[in-house]
Amino acid sequence: MSRLPTFSKPSRFLSKLTSPRSLGRALLNLLAYCMRVSVKENRVSDLLNNKKDGWNERRMMKIYGEHLGDQICKILILHNGLDDYRIWFHNTLGLYSTKSAYSCLTLKHVGFGPHQFLWRLTWKLQTLPKIKIFCWRLGHDILPKDKKISSIRREINSTCPRYGIEKETLLHMMKNYPKARAVLVYGGFNNNLIEGSYYRCVDWIEDVARTLDKKAFSDFITVEAKVTWERATTLSQDFRIFNLLEKP
Repeated sequence: MSRLPTFSKPSRFLSKLTSPRSLGRALLNLLAYCMRVSVKENRVSDLLNNKKDGWNERRMMKIYGEHLGDQICKILILHNGLDDYRIWFHNTLGLYSTKSAYSCLTLKHVGFGPHQFLWRLTWKLQTLPKIKIFCWRLGHDILPKDKKISSIRREINSTCPRYGIEKETLLHMMKNYPKARAVLVYGGFNNNLIEGSYYRCVDWIEDVARTLDKKAFSDFITVEAKVTWERATTLSQDFRIFNLLEKP
């Protein structure tokens, strides 16, 4: 934080500030300055009593107030207890790893939201990492299909080349293609999942996940990945994004 300018009368200095932003910043700096002057303790040990077996309650009440100071003083000081150490709460073992940090930031960015059941189940599947990523891409609708490609290249027709009626969306590929539908029928899915109307693919996948156990859902995603990826691979080869600085 920036240092507070030296002045003899704070009221005279603040009265010269006309901008609300500069006035608010000056007030924050003034508050920080006053806190540094009034609170001289730099370490937690400085807040202990002379015997070092408890808190200096009078000083704690003066710094933090009656309510917060009382809560702090209730924290026991165990001299023969376990040593303090850092715990990473986003890992069941309490250990930090780049993988757990990435997962934490990803989920925080995605914000579990209404589909937290699906995201948690996806990363717990006992399957290949690429299958998990495929399920994640399904949920975020980032697999190539004609509807998405047509939004980038207008000359591409967004209708399904097989049926010619519906637009080729990801949900259409997962439910209506012959191989995909055969998987659903053979798997014994109820009629609502096969014929039901869904607006987003992620809603449909989550309903599927709720009707299956973890092993069955893992097998379902694996089979759907093989079926859907055939079409996605074809589109990826037909439509490629080249670097504008290089010749395609």
